[in-house]
Amino acid sequence: MSERIGFYICHCGINIAYRVRVQEVAEYVGTLPNVAISRDYLFMCSDPGQELIENDIRDYRLSRVVVASCTPRTHEPLFRSTCKEAGLNAYLFQFVNIDAFMTIKISIFGNPHHTFQEPWELGERYPFLPDA
Repeated sequence: MSERIGFYICHCGINIAYRVRVQEVAEYVGTLPNVAISRDYLFMCSDPGQELIENDIRDYRLSRVVVASCTPRTHEPLFRSTCKEAGLNAYLFQFVNIDAFMTIKISIFGNPHHTFQEPWELGERYPFLPDA
């Protein structure tokens, strides 16, 4: 059986959406193999964001969940719990800390106003960063 991946990227209000065109990233990821659903949402950590993930796990029979968001310290346990509540093993969840990526990019490249031209630039432009 092939994996059925759900991908979710958070706007984090404007914190992430200011630098990353999250809608385009979600659209691009949706074209990748084994991605059953790809969504962007204003605040993935909110109750409606959590319900969205829970419902998608059930409706799309997801076998993996990836959330690109901020601050894993507080949010990773929240998303793991959401997966578990929906019937998915909590350790089949992957957290991608794109807030830290923005901090790295700004501190290394010195350009806090740079926005990505293409959704796939996160990995291609800075290949030394860990894969998501």
